[in-house]
Amino acid sequence: MITEWTQWSACSTTCGRGYKEKQRMIKLPAQNGGKPCPKKLTKRRQCYRRPCK
Repeated sequence: MITEWTQWSACSTTCGRGYKEKQRMIKLPAQNGGKPCPKKLTKRRQCYRRPCK
């Protein structure tokens, strides 16, 4: 059992290119022959802020 995706985080930088990400977590690992949890628990996306001076 896994949580829902979190909201996207703020951009990792104050200027130029950076990234933002969202995550989900394992609430309860698979048991008794249940379907395994997904391996990918983080999504990352590029973001761009104003140009750096």
